[in-house]
Amino acid sequence: CYVHHQITPDEVNKVKRAIPGIKVIAHPECRRDVLALADAVLSTSAMMSYARASDADKFLVVTECGLSDRLLMEIPDKHFYKACKLCRFMKMITLEGTLDSLRHLRYEIELTEDVREGAKRALERMLELSV
Repeated sequence: CYVHHQITPDEVNKVKRAIPGIKVIAHPECRRDVLALADAVLSTSAMMSYARASDADKFLVVTECGLSDRLLMEIPDKHFYKACKLCRFMKMITLEGTLDSLRHLRYEIELTEDVREGAKRALERMLELSV
Protein backbone atom coordinates (compact mmCIF):
# COMPACT_ATOMS: atom_id res chain seq x y z
CA CYS A 1 0.00 0.00 0.00
CA TYR A 2 1.53 3.30 -1.08
CA VAL A 3 0.20 5.08 2.03
CA HIS A 4 1.78 2.74 4.55
CA HIS A 5 5.12 2.82 2.73
CA GLN A 6 5.29 6.62 3.07
CA ILE A 7 5.62 6.34 6.85
CA THR A 8 9.29 6.18 7.80
CA PRO A 9 11.28 4.95 10.82
CA ASP A 10 12.46 8.53 11.35
CA GLU A 11 8.88 9.68 11.90
CA VAL A 12 8.23 6.87 14.40
CA ASN A 13 11.51 7.43 16.27
CA LYS A 14 10.88 11.16 16.52
CA VAL A 15 7.60 10.53 18.37
CA LYS A 16 9.14 7.79 20.54
CA ARG A 17 11.87 10.22 21.65
CA ALA A 18 9.39 13.01 22.33
CA ILE A 19 6.90 10.86 24.30
CA PRO A 20 8.69 8.30 26.49
CA GLY A 21 6.68 5.15 27.15
CA ILE A 22 4.37 5.55 24.16
CA LYS A 23 3.15 2.26 22.68
CA VAL A 24 3.58 1.97 18.92
CA ILE A 25 0.85 0.05 17.10
CA ALA A 26 1.42 -0.47 13.39
CA HIS A 27 -0.57 -1.92 10.51
CA PRO A 28 1.03 -4.98 8.84
CA GLU A 29 1.17 -3.19 5.47
CA CYS A 30 3.82 -0.80 6.82
CA ARG A 31 7.44 -1.11 5.78
CA ARG A 32 9.50 -3.77 7.58
CA ASP A 33 11.80 -1.16 9.13
CA VAL A 34 8.75 0.57 10.63
CA LEU A 35 7.23 -2.72 11.84
CA ALA A 36 10.48 -3.47 13.67
CA LEU A 37 9.87 -0.37 15.83
CA ALA A 38 6.31 -1.36 16.79
CA ASP A 39 5.19 -2.77 20.12
CA ALA A 40 2.38 -4.52 18.27
CA VAL A 41 1.64 -5.19 14.60
CA LEU A 42 -2.12 -5.43 14.27
CA SER A 43 -5.02 -5.31 11.87
CA THR A 44 -7.36 -2.34 12.12
CA SER A 45 -9.90 -4.11 14.34
CA ALA A 46 -7.16 -5.63 16.49
CA MET A 47 -5.73 -2.13 17.10
CA MET A 48 -9.07 -1.09 18.58
CA SER A 49 -9.11 -4.10 20.92
CA TYR A 50 -5.45 -3.70 21.86
CA ALA A 51 -5.85 -0.03 22.78
CA ARG A 52 -8.97 -0.71 24.84
CA ALA A 53 -7.39 -3.58 26.77
CA SER A 54 -3.94 -2.06 27.27
CA ASP A 55 -2.85 -0.45 30.53
CA ALA A 56 -1.01 2.14 28.45
CA ASP A 57 -2.68 5.47 27.87
CA LYS A 58 -0.50 6.79 25.01
CA PHE A 59 -0.30 5.22 21.57
CA LEU A 60 1.34 6.07 18.29
CA VAL A 61 -0.94 4.75 15.55
CA VAL A 62 0.97 3.90 12.39
CA THR A 63 -1.55 3.42 9.58
CA GLU A 64 -3.96 5.32 7.34
CA CYS A 65 -5.38 8.36 9.17
CA GLY A 66 -8.99 7.19 9.28
CA LEU A 67 -8.25 4.68 12.04
CA SER A 68 -6.48 7.24 14.22
CA ASP A 69 -9.57 9.44 14.11
CA ARG A 70 -11.80 6.49 15.01
CA LEU A 71 -9.63 5.58 18.01
CA LEU A 72 -9.79 9.16 19.27
CA MET A 73 -13.60 9.09 19.14
CA GLU A 74 -14.19 5.60 20.50
CA ILE A 75 -11.61 5.56 23.32
CA PRO A 76 -11.60 9.15 24.62
CA ASP A 77 -9.83 8.36 27.90
CA LYS A 78 -6.58 7.47 26.10
CA HIS A 79 -4.23 9.55 23.96
CA PHE A 80 -3.59 8.69 20.32
CA TYR A 81 -0.85 10.25 18.25
CA LYS A 82 -0.72 9.89 14.49
CA ALA A 83 2.04 8.70 12.22
CA CYS A 84 -0.34 8.42 9.33
CA LYS A 85 -1.00 9.46 5.80
CA LEU A 86 -4.29 9.93 4.00
CA CYS A 87 -5.24 7.52 1.25
CA ARG A 88 -6.87 9.42 -1.59
CA PHE A 89 -8.38 6.20 -2.92
CA MET A 90 -10.03 5.15 0.37
CA LYS A 91 -11.66 8.57 0.61
CA MET A 92 -13.35 7.96 -2.75
CA ILE A 93 -15.16 4.83 -1.51
CA THR A 94 -18.60 5.35 0.01
CA LEU A 95 -21.19 2.94 1.39
CA GLU A 96 -23.67 4.12 -1.22
CA GLY A 97 -21.20 3.53 -4.05
CA THR A 98 -20.30 0.08 -2.74
CA LEU A 99 -23.98 -0.87 -2.43
CA ASP A 100 -24.65 0.40 -5.95
CA SER A 101 -21.71 -1.60 -7.31
CA LEU A 102 -22.91 -4.80 -5.63
CA ARG A 103 -26.55 -4.33 -6.63
CA HIS A 104 -25.76 -3.73 -10.28
CA LEU A 105 -22.54 -5.79 -10.52
CA ARG A 106 -20.63 -2.77 -11.85
CA TYR A 107 -17.03 -1.74 -11.88
CA GLU A 108 -15.41 -5.12 -12.39
CA ILE A 109 -11.77 -5.04 -11.43
CA GLU A 110 -9.32 -7.13 -13.41
CA LEU A 111 -5.96 -7.97 -11.88
CA THR A 112 -2.93 -9.82 -13.12
CA GLU A 113 -2.37 -13.14 -11.37
CA ASP A 114 0.69 -11.92 -9.44
CA VAL A 115 -1.20 -8.89 -8.11
CA ARG A 116 -4.19 -11.05 -7.19
CA GLU A 117 -1.95 -13.52 -5.33
CA GLY A 118 -0.19 -10.70 -3.47
CA ALA A 119 -3.53 -9.17 -2.46
CA LYS A 120 -4.79 -12.56 -1.33
CA ARG A 121 -1.70 -13.07 0.88
CA ALA A 122 -2.12 -9.60 2.39
CA LEU A 123 -5.80 -10.22 3.18
CA GLU A 124 -5.10 -13.64 4.66
CA ARG A 125 -2.35 -12.16 6.85
CA MET A 126 -4.63 -9.36 8.08
CA LEU A 127 -7.30 -11.92 8.96
CA GLU A 128 -4.74 -14.00 10.86
CA LEU A 129 -3.68 -10.95 12.86
CA SER A 130 -7.26 -9.95 13.66
CA VAL A 131 -7.92 -13.06 15.74
